[in-house]
Amino acid sequence: MSPTLPELGRFTETSICILAALTAGPRHSIALATEVGAMTGSPVGPATLLGSLARLECHGLIRALDAAPGPRRYRITELGASALPGQAHPTHPVVRTAHVRLEEAPR
Repeated sequence: MSPTLPELGRFTETSICILAALTAGPRHSIALATEVGAMTGSPVGPATLLGSLARLECHGLIRALDAAPGPRRYRITELGASALPGQAHPTHPVVRTAHVRLEEAPR
């Protein structure tokens, strides 16, 4: 069962950036590491990235598209897209970019 939005609490900056990156469409975990690093201004380590991906997937905010071992592709879920706007101040550059991407995304 997926948690409701209030039960999710606050997300880490890495998780917010992952969700924001996925608003533009599915991404490979390696591409996510690069994009999150660009958003935050510093490289994201593999443990941080994989831990964030695992938590987001566990809560139903993202979904892995590949079942094979190795680097995987992920997409944001409807719950993830709904949760993102409440996770950071609306004027935060990452959140502004995500809002634009969500508005432009095909439904």
